[in-house]
Amino acid sequence: MTRLRPTGESEYPAALAVDVVRDVRIPTGVPQQTLAADLYRPVTDRPVPLLLTVLPYRKDFVAGVAHDGPARWFAERGYASLLVDLAGTGSSDGERRPEFDPGDGDDAVAAIDWATGQPWCDGSVGMWGHSYGAITTLRTASLGPPQLRAIIPLMHGLDPEVDTVHPDGARGDLHALANRGTSMLVQQLLPPLINHKSEAEQQRWQRRLYRTEPVLLDFARHGPGDPVWRERAIDGAAITVPALCVGGWHDAFPDPLVRAYERISGPKKLLMGPWGHVMPQHAAVAPVDFLTLALRWWDHWLRGRDTGVMDEPPVTLYQQGPRPRWRAHPCWPPADGALSLATRGDTVLRPASAEQPDPGRIIAEYRSDPTVGALRGVPGLGLGEAFPTQDQHDDDMRSVVLESPPLPDGLIVAGRPEVVVTLATGADLPDRPDAPDAQIRRLAVRLTEVDPEGRSALITVGVLCPRTPADRHRLALRPTVHQVAAGQRLRVALCDSDFPRLTPPAEPAELRVVRVELTVPTLEADAGVQVELPPAPAPETRTAGSGPPAELSWTITRDLIHDGVEVAVSAGSGDSTTDQGHQFRSGNSLLAGVRRDDPDRTVTFGSHSATVTMSTGETVTTTATVHCSPTALRATGEVTVDGVTVFAQTWEAPLGR
Repeated sequence: MTRLRPTGESEYPAALAVDVVRDVRIPTGVPQQTLAADLYRPVTDRPVPLLLTVLPYRKDFVAGVAHDGPARWFAERGYASLLVDLAGTGSSDGERRPEFDPGDGDDAVAAIDWATGQPWCDGSVGMWGHSYGAITTLRTASLGPPQLRAIIPLMHGLDPEVDTVHPDGARGDLHALANRGTSMLVQQLLPPLINHKSEAEQQRWQRRLYRTEPVLLDFARHGPGDPVWRERAIDGAAITVPALCVGGWHDAFPDPLVRAYERISGPKKLLMGPWGHVMPQHAAVAPVDFLTLALRWWDHWLRGRDTGVMDEPPVTLYQQGPRPRWRAHPCWPPADGALSLATRGDTVLRPASAEQPDPGRIIAEYRSDPTVGALRGVPGLGLGEAFPTQDQHDDDMRSVVLESPPLPDGLIVAGRPEVVVTLATGADLPDRPDAPDAQIRRLAVRLTEVDPEGRSALITVGVLCPRTPADRHRLALRPTVHQVAAGQRLRVALCDSDFPRLTPPAEPAELRVVRVELTVPTLEADAGVQVELPPAPAPETRTAGSGPPAELSWTITRDLIHDGVEVAVSAGSGDSTTDQGHQFRSGNSLLAGVRRDDPDRTVTFGSHSATVTMSTGETVTTTATVHCSPTALRATGEVTVDGVTVFAQTWEAPLGR
């Protein structure tokens, strides 16, 4: 077994005291407009490298709590850290841009220019961030500031439309509007929690209350396919700075993170674990000591130390399945073979053969079922792996199912499986001249493994939203590394639903399947090198970070009368205290429901609240709600102080289908 790095923290001891300076003001290119930042500096006479994170999540609120522990840890080891509020958020001046706007990179460049001009900085900058912090990191790297020497993006990618706002190019109300929309609105309306009595902070709060529209209105205004999303995408090929890309197989963004890795043109490494949308040191499964891994990266690129990090294989992947383990590989994808299966006149997936032509007749038909999808969890909500996938059998039975015989030797799936679906059109059905053409709006595919008892375990998924009519559709599923044991069967389930992640389409699909082809990239059992990653510190010694919420619940309820499904999620944080003595806690709830007999009654609802007990005694509660019907959005925001409403507003917008 190969050990990728030192395993004891004693080899990276905390040696330096830390000086924290709150609310540093950073000049921008706009006169009288500054950005707000918190600076963590090691107490030393020597100039040090800088680690930069730029976020819209308010350094005086959730972002600051999550960043404090890692920033202190790095400062103790000789790195300054700077956490910056994007323009128009938190304590920064200016107007809030739409989310994912290219101008976010300008804020980061301004911070880099300012910091590298300070006597405490040695001129070397590393940038890192989780989720939206990964986006600002990748965007800044694409601009090529010369002081930026290395980056670590965690759990996001380059294309905000298909990755987040309109997943896979489809409408997805649950995350973008009900979940993220309410969260960002609460933070927009919350009063300042640092220097909260100052005139400048009060003016910024009033600006956010009365002059800033909620980001969710921008999401509603620019639907799937709107040209604005191409303007907000990031050019991965322009990123030449060394990049350590970190993602999770159970996150909402494994494919975006891997696609970013593939497109980055500079030196790069990929680390994929069995994690959800959570920092790797706080994961429920196989947590690792991420900060020490990151330190090796920073030491190599920012200090020129021989840590050996670039002498090791560039790709480290967690293999899921009956023999879970870490393996290091020379490339991505690591596959060294492929299994090709296809139907021939029935729904059995057999080894594909060019010598045996397909009969070309319809082998299965499907009529839209908008309730399918809830059993695979609720990815995209930022809740880590709190809601794991369930047995897919019931959803499979509501889909078109193609299945292989038992695999005598098993296999390891390694990469992106590919599915090709051939559909019949009206021209193929002379007895049904009114049959629709092959213009389907959405094709959802699940690849599962089925055990001898009939249980169906999810391997990976994919969704395709065709823009033009076609009778043959090729779909690459999300990347994974997953071992399938001998005796299991592979199953492909086809439908047009991924609820509640995606809102049901306006035009339900009618699929008449002629042929299905499956190509699975495979890996030999002994491929790569088995490696050992450092385990995360014990819970009582872990640094603060973006871990999962403290209080969680998730329920799936079937309506047997109307053949519907309802998914409910709630999450709550524990109490947190800022360094100015304010105590706060937050919570949210989400509800999505759909009926097969009446999909036009689909509803998605989100509510988010934060309660702050100020150090001066007042209790401030900020609440945001979002209600989405198939055609309209309605959002509300309210601020109360000691139970008295001081602000309340409603926003409405049409939603396209």
